[in-house]
Parts: sequence; C-alpha cells; structure tokens
Amino acid sequence: GDSILVYVVKPEDDEGQLVLSIRRTQQASAWITLEKSKKDNSVVETTVVEANNGGLIVEIGKDIRGFIPTSQLDASRVYLNGVRQVGKDISSRVQKTLNSLVGEKVQTRIIELDREKNRIILSEKMVTQSREKTLNKVKESDVLIGTVSGITPFGIFVNAEGLEGLVHLSELSWDKVENIDSIYSVGDKVNVMVIGISDGGKRVAYSVKRLLKDPWAEAIAKYKVGDVVKGEIQKVVPYGAF
Repeated sequence: GDSILVYVVKPEDDEGQLVLSIRRTQQASAWITLEKSKKDNSVVETTVVEANNGGLIVEIGKDIRGFIPTSQLDASRVYLNGVRQVGKDISSRVQKTLNSLVGEKVQTRIIELDREKNRIILSEKMVTQSREKTLNKVKESDVLIGTVSGITPFGIFVNAEGLEGLVHLSELSWDKVENIDSIYSVGDKVNVMVIGISDGGKRVAYSVKRLLKDPWAEAIAKYKVGDVVKGEIQKVVPYGAF
C-alpha cells in the first residue's frame, strides 16, 4: 500500500510489461541534490574509497562516486609542511599518503558535474581555503549566514563561509528545544553569531538564540525590587519554593 517514487526504465518490454527501477530514482534524486549543491556552492561530504596516481576516488551517495585530483586536496594533508613539491621520491610518498586516506571523510565543493558522462570533479582545497579566509577575518560576536550541515541530539552543525561550527542545544532558542528535527533540516539557511573560536579554529561555537529577542528581559521589564505580586507555587524544595 505504500506510495513510492520510481524511474521508468522501459515503457514496455517483450512481455508488454512496464519496467521500473527504485535504485535509479534514488540516483536521480542524489544528482538533483548535487546539482543544487554546485549551484549554491555548498559543502559536500564524501568518503574516500580508493586512491590512484591522480588523486582520490570518493563516494558521495549510494552508487555515486566522484574524483578529487591531488592538486585539489588540501596541501597540508598531502605534502610535508603543506608545501607542494615534485620529484620521484615525493611522488612515491604522496601516493602512500593518499592510500592511507581510504575510509576517511573529506569535505569538498563541486568543480565539475556532468550527469550524462557520470563525471563529478571535487575540490577539498576550495573548502579549506574558504575556511582559512573566513577564520582570518572573523571574530567573536560577528554574524554569519550559514547552512545546516548536520543535526545531532546535542545541537546542529552549521557551515558558514567554509567555517563549520556547532550551535549547541542551549544556544538554539530561548525556549526549551524538545525536538531539533522539527525545527531544522540539513540544507537550511540560518543566521548565526560567532561566540567562540578555539584550538586554532578547529572548534567553533555558534549561537542562534543570541540573535533573537530575549523574552526574559522583556518579561522582567515590568517588575522592580519591592513590588508585591501574585504567583503560583510550581515546586517545593527543602530550601524554598519555586
């Protein structure tokens, strides 16, 4: 009884049957997402599955693979001291380094996308360079426009101008957040305030609620010390009552 999206492989086979595919629908949906990522210049997470002389073959989604040329990898990941070098010995060392990356996740941006040729060229360098550029100019209390890149039980990860950071659960809203998924989805645009940068930029903390009006400040504005007000007891503890 489920309704599903399917891809028409052949309108009619030798037996007069309509031939459909679920797998191709999933691929088509993934390509549409990739096309949007390229248009928005957003970050695409990949997993390294193979290394060759030219770079890394990565998996982007189920049955979809792309390629990161060595020249498009972050130099600090591949070369000693992050300086690009040439030579037979260097090439051998680089290949050994590339092989060791199999299984790792790499944040990239799309350089080239050709669905007909099944060709996807990616760049890690475009992400890290953007990140370093943002890191050099940004300071605490700055406001950035970012994209939700991940959702966890303890908050959301936001990528703002290449600089990924965490909006902790306590910094999402002035109200208590019960279900993050009901508020945010991966890919959502969100304004964030930088509230902390540590460990050379490896740890970045953002806040959403600090860009919103504090309801507490508004609520207490009508009260002053010495006022007599009526209240309702919510909880009694050994040291007093709330």
